Amino acid sequence: MKKKLLIATCSFLTVCLLVSAGIHAASKIQLIINDKEIYADIKVIKGTTYVPLRVISENLDDVTLNYDSAKNRITVNNNKHSVNTLTPSVSETGVALTRIELQNYLTKEFSKLDTSIGETTFTFVVEENDSIYYPYDFWIKVNYNVGFFQDVQSSVKMSEENRLKVKSELKGHMEKIAKTAIGLMPGKKIQGNYHYEFFRYPIIKEDLVMYKYYSWKNYSGEGTSYKANVLSDFIWSNADISSL
Repeated sequence: MKKKLLIATCSFLTVCLLVSAGIHAASKIQLIINDKEIYADIKVIKGTTYVPLRVISENLDDVTLNYDSAKNRITVNNNKHSVNTLTPSVSETGVALTRIELQNYLTKEFSKLDTSIGETTFTFVVEENDSIYYPYDFWIKVNYNVGFFQDVQSSVKMSEENRLKVKSELKGHMEKIAKTAIGLMPGKKIQGNYHYEFFRYPIIKEDLVMYKYYSWKNYSGEGTSYKANVLSDFIWSNADISSL
């Protein structure tokens, strides 16, 4: 099966080269896959040749094509082995996502968690800082289900064993969120936590109360100003499991 994968991968690259070269050779462009001419709706727009990727995948053995619009990802697979993947990531672009791109990505990937006592859900708010008085570039607020967290904290119906297990699952989920965000945002100082906030006087928006659990960051320094803090490795800043 591994041999088949290599053949399919090489064929895919060969197709791309033939198509790219065709524009300079003649007005009619030939598409050849595994030594066989394939007829497809090939277009040339402003000097760039476009070939339907579906046509390529359908003419390679054991290859499937999937398009995920939410992630802007096109994946060509040979059984369970990835042949070619296009997805927003540091390894490909080296450029950080925008605030809304990061928020949407985290929402898509991490808004649900199956725990030992059932599923819980989250919503994401990513705030971008432009002030010299705060140390971070982005703050990832993972808004949690208050009822679920209250049960984990204080329900008499939950055994201590289950309580500790769910806390560990929540901590692990947050660590995945953190390391994913750090990977997608090179050069950016980020902090995050499970989050709940409200105003004691909501009409006039005064006396803001915040609850933060499993807080983390990837920067450190003396003081709280932007310039006083520099990038660092992943750090738990409020991760004592007894805090939840």
